[in-house]
Amino acid sequence: MRYSDDLVKKHEHKGGVRNGGAILFIVMTVLLAGGLFFFLRQMDVGAYTINASIVTVIVLIPLLFYFLCMKSGSRPKEFVYVVFVVSVGLVYWLTPVEQRGFLQSILRWMVPVLEIILVPYLIYRIYTIVKRYKAVDRKEQLQPIDIMREALLPVLGNGVVLEIVLSEMSVFYYSLVVWFKKPKMPESGYYTYHKESQVKMTVIVFVILIALEAIGLHFLLSRWNEVLAWILLVLNVYGILYMIALHNSVRYLPITLNEDHLAIRLGFQSSIVIPISSIESIGKAKGLNFGDKVSKDTYLAYMRVDDPQFEIRLKQQIPMRGSYGIMKNIMVVVVRVDIPHEFSAELERLINREQA
Repeated sequence: MRYSDDLVKKHEHKGGVRNGGAILFIVMTVLLAGGLFFFLRQMDVGAYTINASIVTVIVLIPLLFYFLCMKSGSRPKEFVYVVFVVSVGLVYWLTPVEQRGFLQSILRWMVPVLEIILVPYLIYRIYTIVKRYKAVDRKEQLQPIDIMREALLPVLGNGVVLEIVLSEMSVFYYSLVVWFKKPKMPESGYYTYHKESQVKMTVIVFVILIALEAIGLHFLLSRWNEVLAWILLVLNVYGILYMIALHNSVRYLPITLNEDHLAIRLGFQSSIVIPISSIESIGKAKGLNFGDKVSKDTYLAYMRVDDPQFEIRLKQQIPMRGSYGIMKNIMVVVVRVDIPHEFSAELERLINREQA
């Protein structure tokens, strides 16, 4: 895998995301919804005032979302339309049945219009995603999920929605799709870390335990609540797929090292891209027990059932990307590989070259 400067930038923390604006939007939406709920249940309110209040809330919620969450953020403008549809549904749910006549008349013409707009738009978006996926695939030697990130970026924006979608896509890709279409491995400069690991045995044990739990709980709960039994069964199946995806992603997402960057992954769960110039030293790692505390700025890039081999110290904090795009600043990386001598020799050569 070749990590370009663009891929390195994807691991940098986006400090401009307006978390405060999102929180304020949620608070104000709750206040608006609560106020509308109580206002519509007053006995002495006229029909005109009720209809005006309904329209105001429907329009105000998307406007608040735009000004508080979108204006300086990285989310695509399409999210405003999604929030608008959600606000209509929320207001419809809050409105008493006897006062829904005005809303129902709006929905009679709104739903067909939305369908006419939405269907061509979705077709166009799918076309652009596929086109961009193929273009990136030809341009960069990246893993399929990294290519999909590039393809979905204009549609979902560089935010939490993109990270959630990619995390779930990774589970299904590495648990199902990878059996039929294996991803391309790098031609050189990569180091595997699954062959001498206990990850395969760990996954097998957890899959067996989850399967036994799923069967037992399903039969027990089906006697009490059929819906809950099926929900838990689906969650257990997802858990099995997750463990299979973890094992396959560890196989097909190796550690890569080139003249400029060291890219370390723990399957699809987490990754960090470190410029060689930011590495201070590499040394032997100390063993850790399950109860031992780990510093917040340390990234354990190996399964805890294995023994660590190397401790890589950094000159400055580097962001590590975890599940669902959660970023964590790292100063120490603890890692293991299948061929430790080759890895350490090559990395020491590159470090010495930078320090010379």
